[in-house]
Amino acid sequence: MIIKTTLALFSVFIISCGPMQNQSAGDENNSSEMEAKKMIAEGYLAGKIIYSNIKDDCEYTIQLESGERGIYYVDPVNLKEKFKQENQPVWVKYNGLRQMNRCNKAIPVEVTSIVNRTE
Repeated sequence: MIIKTTLALFSVFIISCGPMQNQSAGDENNSSEMEAKKMIAEGYLAGKIIYSNIKDDCEYTIQLESGERGIYYVDPVNLKEKFKQENQPVWVKYNGLRQMNRCNKAIPVEVTSIVNRTE
C-alpha cells in the first residue's frame, strides 16, 4: 500500500513538473495530461509491455518507473493476449503475489485492471 501511494504521488509530481506546452499542441497535450492525472488519481501506474525471448526470462513483463527504485519490472501472471505487444504503453493496477519469481528481473503480480495508454 505504501509503495502504491508513493508511486502515485511520484507520478503526479513528475507530470506536474513537465515542460510547458506550446499553444499549437495545447489541446492534444492537455488531453493526455488530463488522462494521466485522472488515471493516477484512480490508482493506475503508467507502464510499458516488454517482451523477451531470453531463456529463463519472463516472456512478458511490465516496465514501471518509481522515484526511489528507478525503472523496475513486474511479471503479470494473468496478462491477457490483447496486451502482449512489445512496447505497448498501458495503465495498470496490480496486486503483489506471494509466490516464487518466475524470472530474476520481475516480481510476480496479478493484474487487477489494465488499459491502453496514449502517448
